[in-house]
Amino acid sequence: MSSFIKFIPLSDWDNQEAKKKVNEIYTQAILLAKSKIKWYEKQRVWKGRVSKWIRFFAILLLMCSSLVPYISLHSNDPENLYIGYFLAALAGGILLFDKYYGFSNSWIRFTLIKMDLENMTNSFIVNWQVLYLNNFPLAPEGFAIMIDAQLKFQESFNNAIRKETETWAKEFQENLAELAASIKSHSEALKADIEEQKERSKVTSANAESRENSFPRLNEEDQFELLKAVIYENGDAWRQNIKGFTGVSIAKKVQGIDQTVINPGTYCLQFNVSVKESDFTNQHIHAIPPFIYSRGYKIPTDVIETGIAKSSIFSGKDLQLPKPPGVSIGRQNINSAGTLGMRVRLSDGKLYGLSCYHVIFPEELLKGTHEIIQDETQKIIDESNIISPASIDGGEVNKKFSFLGKVSHGVFDRKMDCAFFRTTDEDIGSTIYNFPHATMIHDLKKSDEKELTVKFCGRTSGKVEGGKVFSIYCTQTVNYFGTTNFNFTDVIQLEIKCDKGDSGSVVLTEDNKLLAMIFASGNGYAWAIPMRSIFNRFPFTID
Repeated sequence: MSSFIKFIPLSDWDNQEAKKKVNEIYTQAILLAKSKIKWYEKQRVWKGRVSKWIRFFAILLLMCSSLVPYISLHSNDPENLYIGYFLAALAGGILLFDKYYGFSNSWIRFTLIKMDLENMTNSFIVNWQVLYLNNFPLAPEGFAIMIDAQLKFQESFNNAIRKETETWAKEFQENLAELAASIKSHSEALKADIEEQKERSKVTSANAESRENSFPRLNEEDQFELLKAVIYENGDAWRQNIKGFTGVSIAKKVQGIDQTVINPGTYCLQFNVSVKESDFTNQHIHAIPPFIYSRGYKIPTDVIETGIAKSSIFSGKDLQLPKPPGVSIGRQNINSAGTLGMRVRLSDGKLYGLSCYHVIFPEELLKGTHEIIQDETQKIIDESNIISPASIDGGEVNKKFSFLGKVSHGVFDRKMDCAFFRTTDEDIGSTIYNFPHATMIHDLKKSDEKELTVKFCGRTSGKVEGGKVFSIYCTQTVNYFGTTNFNFTDVIQLEIKCDKGDSGSVVLTEDNKLLAMIFASGNGYAWAIPMRSIFNRFPFTID
């Protein structure tokens, strides 16, 4: 439709002809306005659709790029990360395309101008009706008023369109200038990067060697924290891809039968495996390389053959009450056993016996109950009595057992395997069997590794001395009941004689301070929960 109103001026005044002319001009003005509104509506709709699709694909691509690192971690293929970078770049390119072509901005502008033009037209139609009635019958003065009203409507209508067009032109010129500046900046940056790469290539070998050898130059505190982060980031992938993997510790590298530390100032990632392997297949990484590259560092590794770490659930039967910590205990009528760790007084002022959760609540753990709070009796399965010696040690068969108390509460998670049962000082003594009374907690230091001598008394191994703290930070997979694996973190690894049934044994330092509680063992090693961790979770005192 033409943008001009067809109008042939009157040569002489004629009331009927003037009325006809006024109506013609009004009709053409309204039709012209509606055609402009219709054009904006059409443009608004398709630009809106393009804008929405651009945003949909940009969001989808960004979501996919965010998932790629997770997929790459579990697929153990770092090259997948490049797909993530590509998807993120594609999402950014789509948004940049939208910016320079103005689909989203035009959609918003056209929506606003359409609303303004519709409001303007509707107001004119209403006002025109009033003018028409006020100036009827039509006279020259009324004719002039009505023509002037139409001219003002046309002027305001066109000014609104002109203003929107000027906004578009300004935005287009600014985007064009910004695009030109961006291209120029990118070209200069690319040129500078090429020159920098040329310079870097001259010293690549020297820099690479310096970076690879920089890990030993970190102080021990920084090494330790870096390795904790590396274990956190890669532990699950190692567990899935390294054959026989049972755990990983932060430790000093050792060699020989006597386990001599060969690099005293440097920590390594010490991998615990059930059996050492040396062959490679496409299915698993069987052999652990001497170095692992992570976070830009060349990190040394060590491999320790620990066998499969097993929870100790299997005597002191002739000992009278009160039974000393270190003897066999178990749930009445349940064919499993562990060790009585120690007697403590919790925050409620009552006395409790301490041992492992899987010793105190074996049936509940098998059913998937990982926490029992005090007086939560509905979760307790079967008999709640704790006896010594345990049923499996012949306590019930020979009727030579003592009641030590009733199960109370405990927790089993990634850092804890700990439970309590109510008791009295008439049933349990305060001193671990054959050891002096211990009342203080020893807080581990990095210098304790491979140096601190430890001891314990357990249901199976009895009195054991001369052990060493092998690692003060370890993540370990432990097999329970011969069927289920659980993953632990922030536990201690000990080099000490230990066997099934010793779970719950409290580990002491040479000067009789409380260090930890054993919960698993394998091939000359034991894993224990730091006593400080137990205290922080369940504050206690020792009489």
